[in-house]
Amino acid sequence: MECVQLKELKYLPQAWKKGTDFLGTRHAIMCGAMTWVSEANLVSAISNEGGFGVLAGGNMPPETLAKEIAKTREKTRKPFGVNLITVAPSFKQQVEIVVRERCPFVFFAGSIPSGRDIAEVKAAGLNVVCFAPVLALARRLIKQGVDALVIEGNEAGGHIGPVATSVLAQEFLLNVTEVPVFVAGGIGTGEIIAQYLSLGAAGVQLGTRFVAAEECVAHPRFKEAFVRASARDAMPTTQFDSSLPTIPVRAIVNEGTKDFNRLQFELLGKVKSGEMPREEAQVKLEEFWVGALRRAVIEGDVEHGSLMAGQSVAFVKKIQPVREILEDLVTGAEAALARMAGDGGGGVMFRIIPRDQEFFVLFQKASENIVEGAERLKDLLEQFDDLRERVRAIEEVEHKGDTLTHDIIKKLNTSFVTPIDREDILALASSLDDVIDLIEAAATRMLLFKVTEATPHAKELGFLILKCVQELHKGITHLPSSKGRDHVYEHCVEVNSLENEADRVCRDAIAYLFEHEKDPITILKWKEIYETLETATDRCEDAANVLEGVALKNA
Repeated sequence: MECVQLKELKYLPQAWKKGTDFLGTRHAIMCGAMTWVSEANLVSAISNEGGFGVLAGGNMPPETLAKEIAKTREKTRKPFGVNLITVAPSFKQQVEIVVRERCPFVFFAGSIPSGRDIAEVKAAGLNVVCFAPVLALARRLIKQGVDALVIEGNEAGGHIGPVATSVLAQEFLLNVTEVPVFVAGGIGTGEIIAQYLSLGAAGVQLGTRFVAAEECVAHPRFKEAFVRASARDAMPTTQFDSSLPTIPVRAIVNEGTKDFNRLQFELLGKVKSGEMPREEAQVKLEEFWVGALRRAVIEGDVEHGSLMAGQSVAFVKKIQPVREILEDLVTGAEAALARMAGDGGGGVMFRIIPRDQEFFVLFQKASENIVEGAERLKDLLEQFDDLRERVRAIEEVEHKGDTLTHDIIKKLNTSFVTPIDREDILALASSLDDVIDLIEAAATRMLLFKVTEATPHAKELGFLILKCVQELHKGITHLPSSKGRDHVYEHCVEVNSLENEADRVCRDAIAYLFEHEKDPITILKWKEIYETLETATDRCEDAANVLEGVALKNA
C-alpha cells in the first residue's frame, strides 16, 4: 500500500497533475540520481511507494547498467528513470542500452546533450528529460523535442551552478509552459514543495533526504553524517583564483575538503609562478576526488571521502523508511496547499485562489473595454460623419486595452498563486488584446483607405463583432463563480455560433465584391477590411475556447 492514499488528498492531485500525468506516478516527487546511492534497491523502493526513482548511470559499464535496470524491474513494476552523464566514457553505449531495454524515461545530465542523442532516444518512443540552467537553453531543448525539464539551484548537492533555486523557479516557471518543469535544489519539506507547485512547477526532484532511507545501500556512517549535519555544513568547494578554475561541488565539509583546499592553494602557487601549466593543475585537482565518493558511500570513509549533500541535509533528522520520507513530504505539501486555499479542512473542491480575485476583475475590465470598442465600431459603420474623430475614439479604447493587458501580465509575473492556470491567463489575455487590436485596425483602414460609406456586409460584420464581445463579457463575468460555470459554456457556444455566421458573411461579401465591383483598388481595400473584421470574430472564438477550457478544468 502506498504511503498516502489519493482519496485522502484534496489539493495535491490537481496541483501536481501535470507531473503525475507525465511520470505515471501517484506523487510528482522524483529522487535525484546519486552515484553509488541511486541503485535498484532505493529506486524501486521510491517507485513502489508512489514516487519516481531514477537510476544513476554514472560511469557504469554498459552491461552493468543493463543488469541494474533488470534488477530494478524485478523489484518494481512502477515507473522509474535512468540518468546518463553525457560526458561519461561509455555514454554512447549506455544510450544504446536504455534504448534496447526500452526504459521509458531517460535523463541527460552533465552537459548539453546533442540533438542526435535526443532524437535517437525519442525515435525509440522514450521520454527525454534534461537539465536546463538557463532559459535560452530550455527553449532550444524544447525545440529539439525534450519532454520535460529539471531546473536545479545551487542549494543542491554535488556539482552545482551559480543560481539559487528560488531565482530559477521564478525565471522558468513564469515563462515555460510547453513541457513539465520539475524543481530541484534544497527541497527538504512539503511546505516548499507546495510553494513551487503553486508557482507552476509540475513536481520536484530531491536526493539528499533519500540518502538516509533504510532502503538506501549507503554505509551507515555515511547516513549518520547526513543525520548530524546542518545546512551550514553542506558547503561548495571554493575557487581561490580564476587562474585555476574549479567546478564547485557542494558537500558536507570534512578533512577531505580541507585537504582539497590545501592542494588547490599549493597548485595555484605553482600555476602563478609558471612552475606548472594550468591544465596539469586542473587534472591533479580532479584526480584528488577520484574514488572519493565511493569511499564515503560504500566504505564509510566519512573523514576523507566525498560527502556530496544538498543544504536540505538540515531536514534529515533520522534514518527512516522511504515510505515515511514520502509521507512527510506529501502531508506537508497537502497541508500547505490547504492553508493557501484558506481551507480549514472542510472544503471539497480544489481551489487555490487569491482572496482579492484581481485577475477576474482585470479580465472583466478588459472585456468591458472591448465591448465599448465594438460599440464605437458599430456606430462608425452606421454613420460616417466625422470619421477621423470616431477612429481616434476607438484608438483610445485600444490604448486602454493595451494597458489592461500589461496589468494582467505584470500581475501574473508577481503572483505566486493564480486562480486559473498560468497558460490560460496568458492565452485569454492575448486573445482579448487581439480582438480590440483588430477592431482598431479595421477602423484605421477605413480612414486610410478614404472609405466614404460602409457596405451592408461591413455593417453586418460590425454587428456580429459586437454580439461576440458581449457574449464573451458575460462569460467572463460568470467565471469566478462555480455556480456560474454552466453559463460560461452557454456564452461560449453562442460565440462559436456567431463566429460561424461571420465566416459566412465575409465569404458572401467578398463574392459580391468580385462580382459587382469594377475598380480593382476598391476590391483590394474592402477585401482587407472584411477579412480584418472577420478575424476579430476568430479571436473572440479563441478567447471563448480558453474560457470553456478553464470552466471545464475547474468544474
